[in-house]
Amino acid sequence: MNPALGWLVALATCYPWLLAADLMGDLTAGWHLVVFLSGAVLVTPFLRLRTWQAVLLAGCVGLAYEARRPIPPGAFSLGLMVLCVVAISWRDRLRSKPTWLAPATLNMLACAMALPASLPVTGTWEWSQWTWALPVQVLMAGLTAAILHRPIAAFQSRLLERSGLAEIRES
Repeated sequence: MNPALGWLVALATCYPWLLAADLMGDLTAGWHLVVFLSGAVLVTPFLRLRTWQAVLLAGCVGLAYEARRPIPPGAFSLGLMVLCVVAISWRDRLRSKPTWLAPATLNMLACAMALPASLPVTGTWEWSQWTWALPVQVLMAGLTAAILHRPIAAFQSRLLERSGLAEIRES
């Protein structure tokens, strides 16, 4: 496989988890809860992709999330790309931390960016509701990422290894 197309293989490993999160989010919509995995599915590919590939992957994952949500086009995608650059610059720390900490943190930060981005478009919630809803959503995103990281990472690692993408070791 051409290493330049690694981001496309990584996107294919992210998509089933994003679809499952969307379907679960439809089930929890009655309680105003979103099942959020957009940040957690990026951790394993970030360890295997070059910076420009990871930014492209983050942009595509952000656009996939925006497609079904009332978010201004590109708002979450751009934020996820900036978060990607920060995460890639600390690639060694992503490897050295406990296995659940990096995906939970990245997912919580991505969730904290996504939900306020939808506020101007929806206009259905008032600030009094956001004072309790945003922290609950962010904590739920971190808990979801911590619980589901092992199966996500195992699935993605296996497919990325089979496609020929090795982990990048940069100093």
